[in-house]
Amino acid sequence: MPVVVRSTCGSCCDPCCDPCCGPSCGPCCDPCCDPCCGPRCVVRTTTVCCRPAPVKVIKKTTVTVRKSRAKPESVDSTLSQTPNRLCEHVRKRKFLMWIILVVVILILMVIIIPTVIVSKKNNDALMTSAQTTATEQTTIEVVATESPTTLKLISTRSSTTVKDKHIRKWKQNGLTIAGGNGCGDGSHQLWYPQGIYVDDDNQSVYVADTSNHRIIQWKYGAKTGEVAAGGNEMGDEMNQLSGPIDLVVDKKDNSLIICEHSNWRVVRWSRERQIIEQILMSSIACLGLAMDSNGDLYVTDHSSVRVRRWNDGETEDGTIIAGDYEPGYHANQLSAPCYIFIDQERSLYVTDTFNNRVMKWMKDATEGIVVAGGQGEGTALSQLNSPRGVIVDEFDNVYVVDVFNYRTVRWSKGAREGSIVVGGNGFGNQPDQVGRAEDVSFDRQGNLYLVDSDNCRVLRFDVDYD
Repeated sequence: MPVVVRSTCGSCCDPCCDPCCGPSCGPCCDPCCDPCCGPRCVVRTTTVCCRPAPVKVIKKTTVTVRKSRAKPESVDSTLSQTPNRLCEHVRKRKFLMWIILVVVILILMVIIIPTVIVSKKNNDALMTSAQTTATEQTTIEVVATESPTTLKLISTRSSTTVKDKHIRKWKQNGLTIAGGNGCGDGSHQLWYPQGIYVDDDNQSVYVADTSNHRIIQWKYGAKTGEVAAGGNEMGDEMNQLSGPIDLVVDKKDNSLIICEHSNWRVVRWSRERQIIEQILMSSIACLGLAMDSNGDLYVTDHSSVRVRRWNDGETEDGTIIAGDYEPGYHANQLSAPCYIFIDQERSLYVTDTFNNRVMKWMKDATEGIVVAGGQGEGTALSQLNSPRGVIVDEFDNVYVVDVFNYRTVRWSKGAREGSIVVGGNGFGNQPDQVGRAEDVSFDRQGNLYLVDSDNCRVLRFDVDYD
């Protein structure tokens, strides 16, 4: 009978116990002991020579394990490659995200920075335009105030400059723009000057050179001044002045209106003819002058402790608008009124020297209100000591010369104390010091001018934009 050989049965043989094993190991199989054998392996030609089933199971398992090892290797290879690919993919995504982020930042910078620059230029242009627009208005109103700057600022009030109310400040070292060469009567000198008028249109300042009995005009940057009125010795002739204290410029009539304290009069001096062409008020101990936009003149009368308003249609006495004949500290009284200022609403500000306060009289009011000082004489910021010059800006901040505290102080509207803007470093002649200062004013750029009488000079404190 032919022997049916099962090709897979040979793997079950073990040469150690089965001599029949070999390439044709089929006949040695026995179904009774060899699970590899099957119905086709039916011939038994020798004794039972096969290993028990466990041996063959081991061999089968070995084969199975050997065959199954290929799969784990393939899986491991795939798994080992998969994390690398994932990591590489993540790295690429992160790199791409960084590139996108950098590009976005660059785009924002390109858009925002030019926008900020253009916006700043536009704001500067608006400010310049506002100042230019206001020039024609200040040309008319300039005679009404101690400085054309204040009216200009009022007329150009806008949201773009509101922040100046809180941050405006000045450099603390002043520049000498007139005098400063010792006290004397030379063209390069002053002698106890007092009042000042800033004329931006002519790029100059007019100074009441009191002890030289003259008004002197000092051009910006000039080393010497020019006599604008008086200068012909002390006297009461039509070409003479005596102890001029304060002045305003009437550009409409091309004249200077001068307060002559020693001659007890207010005169109009022709700049063209260089003589007094009109005595406006007489028998008045004038210490301060101001003019409103209508051309009405305001004068302090030291002797009667009152402030008078005068115009061409009135007598020399004018109209009493502030104070009583008797000095006092009540709301309707003054004591040694000195310099004055008129705002665009025609409110009057007056330094009430002996009461150490600044009073404000609204138009047609019968009593004044305290806007600076009023807490007695002293050095505290809530106090003043013999206030003199006064000016008010477009935000109703009051600037007052605090004479014997050697400082100029700003009082904001409704404030209970002031803040030092320049000075406050004691008596002296250094750029950051003053002696007995008198008057204060502004130019169109907001620079502050201070008459330092004891040092016979005029200082300019420039706006500190830093």
